[in-house]
Amino acid sequence: MSRGRYHCFRGMRRCAMLLLAAMLMPAAACRTTSQSAAKQDALRRWNAVRARTKFQLARQQLERGFYDDAIETASESLGLDGAQCDAYVLLVRAHLELGRVASAGRVVQAATRKGLDSAELRYVQGIVFEQRGESQAAIDQYRLAVTASPTDPDYVIALAESLVTNNRASEALELLEECVDRTDDSGSVAVLAGQVAALVGDTQGAIRHYRRAMQVARDDVTVAAELGLLLARSERCVEAVALLKPLVDADRVDAPVSPALRRALATCYLVMGDGRSAQATLTAYADDHPSDTLAQLLLAKAALATDDLSTAGRAVSRASNNWPNHSEIVLVQATLDWRRGKLDRAADALTELISRDPYDVDACCLLGEVSVAMGDADAASAAFDRALAVDPKSVWAAAALRSLAEKSSVFSPAFGHSGVAREASPEPVTLPVNPGFQGDSVGRETSQAGSSGTMDPAR
Repeated sequence: MSRGRYHCFRGMRRCAMLLLAAMLMPAAACRTTSQSAAKQDALRRWNAVRARTKFQLARQQLERGFYDDAIETASESLGLDGAQCDAYVLLVRAHLELGRVASAGRVVQAATRKGLDSAELRYVQGIVFEQRGESQAAIDQYRLAVTASPTDPDYVIALAESLVTNNRASEALELLEECVDRTDDSGSVAVLAGQVAALVGDTQGAIRHYRRAMQVARDDVTVAAELGLLLARSERCVEAVALLKPLVDADRVDAPVSPALRRALATCYLVMGDGRSAQATLTAYADDHPSDTLAQLLLAKAALATDDLSTAGRAVSRASNNWPNHSEIVLVQATLDWRRGKLDRAADALTELISRDPYDVDACCLLGEVSVAMGDADAASAAFDRALAVDPKSVWAAAALRSLAEKSSVFSPAFGHSGVAREASPEPVTLPVNPGFQGDSVGRETSQAGSSGTMDPAR
């Protein structure tokens, strides 16, 4: 081959190789880019798996009370995958458990800056606002949580409780009644609805909600107890006894029954005229708890109803030691003195009691009875007249005045919910029992109209 042709051939071959290389380079570059993207995608998926694993560990740590560990693990999880809204929620909860409200707030802000949102995030943000004292902001967040997840009872309850705390109980009750049918735990919502209804004075509505809760949680002792107390306050004593008696009978040393339940049951028995059951309900408990003034007072009334003056004396003495000169206790002691024939002592105590509270109808009527027993018809008439002046509807005073007018030797005017006789009568005396439980403290609250309340045994 000539030198010229050889050099020409070599030149053509070099050009062909360059052209082939130029054609293959884009393909190689495309293959490299595709492999890099696949590698990055695989890494993201792997990090997401690791992030969820760490999140599950953080959740277990939170549930076990290892809050600092949970914070560290959840932060690591977010470092692997920063789009986990539930990991931010877990961080907020852990900080709140440790009392770090400011840190919890910063976590919420970080989640919000990332554009994350969920009903649970709104809920914990509401808790943060509430702990900061920003009530309206908390209510707004709870409301957004309810809107996002209307079947979650925690969100509904949080919003309702926040409304009640801010003196918006009626609004809270309206919310609960609207949501009770659609929540996953209607029993809890119904219980809160009952509590709020009682708070706003809707006793019948409260009873209705508690009955609904009992249909869901038939074995819930707390619900039964609350319903029993409500029924007792509503003077529906037969229904109240049916609920309260099994609870009181189940009283054990390791699981003591609430004193309020025992007192409410005894009060219902007294209202129903069953003094013996009331006394049986209270005797052992009162002996073991001498400082429970309400129980001592109820026991004294029950013992008077069964003509057990000895037990009545011990109970009223204990009550007097706890609350000397309290009007309710003075009234019971005066009744006991009357029954024992200590008429001067009873008259002096009642006269002093009326001087302190001229509107005490029960004290006026009892002074009238004592005056009758002392043979002083004029003083008796004056006492009953005073009672009628305060309360024109007083059945006891009206009956006593009629009896005096007829010059009857023995009569039994009504005294509260059970008959009261003069000392000469063999019938036992029962002091008035207030089935409505109107008193908020140890004492009768006497109004200008002369309607006297009694201690609230349900408290």
